[in-house]
This record gives sequence, C-alpha cells and structure tokens, in this order.
Amino acid sequence: MFDRIKVKAGKRFLIVSNIILLFILVFIIIREDYPLRVYKRFYNQFDMRKEYQKNCEYTKEIDLYKQYNKKGNIVMLGNSITYGVNWNELLNRNDIINRGIGSDTTEGFLSRMEYIYKAEPKICFIMGEE
Repeated sequence: MFDRIKVKAGKRFLIVSNIILLFILVFIIIREDYPLRVYKRFYNQFDMRKEYQKNCEYTKEIDLYKQYNKKGNIVMLGNSITYGVNWNELLNRNDIINRGIGSDTTEGFLSRMEYIYKAEPKICFIMGEE
C-alpha cells in the first residue's frame, strides 16, 4: 500500500518538476532570443552574397559613388578610419576624394576599384586595419 503511494507521489513529482523545467526553458529561450539567433545563423549560411556586400554602409556608399563625377589628384581608400576624416580640411587641399567605407574589407576595396579609376587620381592612399 505504501509502495503504491510512494510510486504515485514520485510520478507526480516528476511530472510537476518536468512542467516547471519546461516553463523555465521556454522563458530562457524567449528571453535570450534563440529563435532569431537560429534564423540568422541559417539565413547567413545560405546567403550567397559576399561579406562586403552584406554591409549596409557599403551598398549605400556605392550608390552614391555611381553619381559622383568629381576628379581629384588624391584618393583616400579605406574603411571607417578613412571615411571618418575630412581629408580636404585636414591636409588643407581641395583635390582629395574620400572613398572610405565603414567596416569595409580588402575584398570590398578591390570590388570598387572602378570608382577609384573614375576619379583619375595621381595618387591613391590605401588605409585600413585588415
């Protein structure tokens, strides 16, 4: 008789503890945003674009470069270090063209060389962290 009561109590305890653990697990999954993390991981895995093309700054700046017609003796090519500087003011010159893009990489530099050639520079400085 007591064995049956112990077995029933043990089963109830397991059921209740499993339900509590399930609620805790669901809370953690929602709080830590795991569904979105999993989605992003799978999306990035099957995204065939190159890494520099995923950079929103890159695409925005390239759209602007397509409209620019200015020629300059000096072109500054690089990432955010280059982009964040007003080179004309810093070097007291009016013939410098800034072609820096934040978070850009060497592959991104190479893919936008046509916009560098379009400016017909005499000198091109390349700066970056990578």
